[in-house]
Amino acid sequence: MRAPFAKCYYFELVIRKVRENLKDLGHLTPMAVVSTFLPIVGSSILLIFLIPIGHWLRENWELGILVFLAGTLFFCGLALLPTNVIGIVSGWAFSFELGLVVLMIGVVGASIISFVINKQISGNRFPEILTKKPRSTASPGRSWRPAAPNHPTRRARASDPPSRDRRSIGCR
Repeated sequence: MRAPFAKCYYFELVIRKVRENLKDLGHLTPMAVVSTFLPIVGSSILLIFLIPIGHWLRENWELGILVFLAGTLFFCGLALLPTNVIGIVSGWAFSFELGLVVLMIGVVGASIISFVINKQISGNRFPEILTKKPRSTASPGRSWRPAAPNHPTRRARASDPPSRDRRSIGCR
Protein backbone atom coordinates (compact mmCIF):
# COMPACT_ATOMS: atom_id res chain seq x y z
CA MET A 1 0.00 0.00 0.00
CA ARG A 2 1.37 3.39 -0.97
CA ALA A 3 1.59 6.23 1.47
CA PRO A 4 -1.18 8.83 1.17
CA PHE A 5 1.23 11.60 0.17
CA ALA A 6 2.62 9.49 -2.71
CA LYS A 7 -0.42 10.42 -4.81
CA CYS A 8 0.59 14.05 -4.70
CA TYR A 9 1.99 15.16 -8.04
CA TYR A 10 4.44 17.56 -6.42
CA PHE A 11 5.93 14.80 -4.27
CA GLU A 12 6.43 12.57 -7.32
CA LEU A 13 7.96 15.47 -9.22
CA VAL A 14 10.45 16.12 -6.42
CA ILE A 15 11.38 12.43 -6.23
CA ARG A 16 11.88 12.33 -10.00
CA LYS A 17 14.10 15.44 -9.92
CA VAL A 18 16.21 13.99 -7.12
CA ARG A 19 16.68 10.73 -9.03
CA GLU A 20 17.64 12.62 -12.19
CA ASN A 21 20.20 14.70 -10.30
CA LEU A 22 21.66 11.60 -8.65
CA LYS A 23 21.96 9.92 -12.06
CA ASP A 24 23.67 13.03 -13.45
CA LEU A 25 26.19 13.01 -10.62
CA GLY A 26 27.06 9.37 -11.24
CA HIS A 27 29.99 8.26 -9.11
CA LEU A 28 30.11 11.65 -7.36
CA THR A 29 27.04 10.65 -5.32
CA PRO A 30 28.87 8.13 -3.09
CA MET A 31 31.61 10.73 -2.57
CA ALA A 32 29.03 13.25 -1.40
CA VAL A 33 27.39 10.73 0.94
CA VAL A 34 30.75 9.72 2.42
CA SER A 35 31.80 13.35 2.87
CA THR A 36 28.49 14.16 4.54
CA PHE A 37 27.98 11.31 6.98
CA LEU A 38 31.37 9.80 7.85
CA PRO A 39 32.67 12.91 9.67
CA ILE A 40 29.64 12.71 11.95
CA VAL A 41 30.35 9.07 12.75
CA GLY A 42 34.07 9.72 13.13
CA SER A 43 33.60 12.64 15.49
CA SER A 44 31.19 10.59 17.61
CA ILE A 45 33.78 7.82 17.92
CA LEU A 46 36.53 10.33 18.69
CA LEU A 47 34.41 11.99 21.39
CA ILE A 48 34.01 8.61 23.09
CA PHE A 49 37.79 8.14 23.28
CA LEU A 50 38.66 11.82 23.66
CA ILE A 51 39.86 11.74 27.27
CA PRO A 52 42.30 8.80 26.95
CA ILE A 53 43.65 10.10 23.64
CA GLY A 54 44.01 13.61 25.02
CA HIS A 55 45.84 12.43 28.13
CA TRP A 56 48.22 10.27 26.10
CA LEU A 57 48.97 13.12 23.69
CA ARG A 58 49.56 15.49 26.60
CA GLU A 59 51.90 13.11 28.45
CA ASN A 60 53.88 12.09 25.34
CA TRP A 61 53.81 15.39 23.49
CA GLU A 62 57.05 14.85 21.55
CA LEU A 63 55.80 11.66 19.92
CA GLY A 64 52.20 12.84 20.23
CA ILE A 65 52.77 15.67 17.76
CA LEU A 66 53.86 13.21 15.08
CA VAL A 67 51.02 10.80 15.86
CA PHE A 68 48.55 13.69 15.86
CA LEU A 69 49.82 14.99 12.51
CA ALA A 70 49.65 11.52 10.95
CA GLY A 71 46.15 10.98 12.31
CA THR A 72 44.99 14.40 11.13
CA LEU A 73 46.41 13.84 7.66
CA PHE A 74 44.79 10.41 7.40
CA PHE A 75 41.41 10.95 9.05
CA CYS A 76 40.73 14.50 7.87
CA GLY A 77 42.26 13.87 4.44
CA LEU A 78 39.85 10.99 3.87
CA ALA A 79 36.92 12.98 5.33
CA LEU A 80 36.54 10.67 8.30
CA LEU A 81 36.79 13.43 10.91
CA PRO A 82 35.81 17.09 10.87
CA THR A 83 38.57 19.57 11.56
CA ASN A 84 36.71 21.31 14.40
CA VAL A 85 36.89 18.23 16.64
CA ILE A 86 40.57 17.82 15.80
CA GLY A 87 41.06 21.46 16.79
CA ILE A 88 39.57 20.80 20.22
CA VAL A 89 41.91 17.85 20.74
CA SER A 90 45.00 19.76 19.60
CA GLY A 91 44.29 22.75 21.79
CA TRP A 92 43.62 20.61 24.81
CA ALA A 93 46.59 18.28 24.36
CA PHE A 94 49.31 20.68 23.19
CA SER A 95 48.24 24.08 24.64
CA PHE A 96 47.01 26.92 22.50
CA GLU A 97 50.17 28.04 20.71
CA LEU A 98 51.67 24.64 19.86
CA GLY A 99 48.23 23.13 19.25
CA LEU A 100 47.36 25.87 16.76
CA VAL A 101 50.58 25.35 14.79
CA VAL A 102 50.19 21.57 14.72
CA LEU A 103 46.52 21.91 13.78
CA MET A 104 47.21 24.31 10.90
CA ILE A 105 49.93 22.06 9.49
CA GLY A 106 47.62 19.05 9.76
CA VAL A 107 44.57 20.76 8.26
CA VAL A 108 46.49 22.21 5.32
CA GLY A 109 48.07 18.82 4.63
CA ALA A 110 44.70 17.07 4.95
CA SER A 111 43.08 19.52 2.54
CA ILE A 112 45.81 18.86 -0.02
CA ILE A 113 45.35 15.10 0.38
CA SER A 114 41.58 15.45 0.09
CA PHE A 115 41.90 17.62 -3.02
CA VAL A 116 44.22 15.17 -4.75
CA ILE A 117 42.00 12.18 -3.94
CA ASN A 118 38.78 13.91 -4.98
CA LYS A 119 40.35 15.25 -8.17
CA GLN A 120 41.45 11.75 -9.13
CA ILE A 121 38.03 10.25 -8.40
CA SER A 122 35.88 12.97 -9.94
CA GLY A 123 38.04 13.82 -12.95
CA ASN A 124 36.19 16.25 -15.20
CA ARG A 125 32.73 15.04 -14.22
CA PHE A 126 31.84 17.99 -11.99
CA PRO A 127 32.69 20.69 -14.59
CA GLU A 128 30.64 18.73 -17.14
CA ILE A 129 27.66 18.78 -14.80
CA LEU A 130 28.06 22.51 -14.20
CA THR A 131 27.99 23.27 -17.92
CA LYS A 132 24.67 21.41 -18.26
CA LYS A 133 23.01 23.64 -15.67
CA PRO A 134 22.42 27.20 -16.93
CA ARG A 135 22.21 28.68 -13.43
CA SER A 136 25.70 27.50 -12.59
CA THR A 137 27.26 29.29 -15.56
CA ALA A 138 26.21 32.78 -14.46
CA SER A 139 28.84 35.36 -15.22
CA PRO A 140 29.20 38.74 -13.52
CA GLY A 141 28.87 40.59 -16.82
CA ARG A 142 25.48 39.22 -17.83
CA SER A 143 23.31 37.94 -15.04
CA TRP A 144 24.57 39.76 -11.98
CA ARG A 145 24.41 43.51 -11.80
CA PRO A 146 24.99 45.78 -8.84
CA ALA A 147 21.98 47.71 -7.67
CA ALA A 148 21.38 51.02 -9.43
CA PRO A 149 21.82 54.18 -7.34
CA ASN A 150 18.06 54.66 -6.84
CA HIS A 151 17.09 51.00 -6.95
CA PRO A 152 14.61 50.01 -4.21
CA THR A 153 16.85 47.22 -2.92
CA ARG A 154 19.81 49.56 -2.36
CA ARG A 155 20.32 50.53 1.27
CA ALA A 156 20.32 54.20 2.07
CA ARG A 157 23.57 55.71 3.24
CA ALA A 158 23.99 58.39 5.86
CA SER A 159 25.20 60.78 3.14
CA ASP A 160 21.96 60.37 1.11
CA PRO A 161 19.39 63.16 1.39
CA PRO A 162 16.36 62.28 3.49
CA SER A 163 13.52 60.67 1.60
CA ARG A 164 10.22 62.54 1.13
CA ASP A 165 8.24 59.32 0.91
CA ARG A 166 5.51 59.00 3.57
CA ARG A 167 6.57 55.43 4.38
CA SER A 168 10.09 56.46 5.31
CA ILE A 169 9.56 59.69 7.24
CA GLY A 170 12.34 60.00 9.75
CA CYS A 171 14.43 57.29 8.08
CA ARG A 172 17.59 57.80 6.10
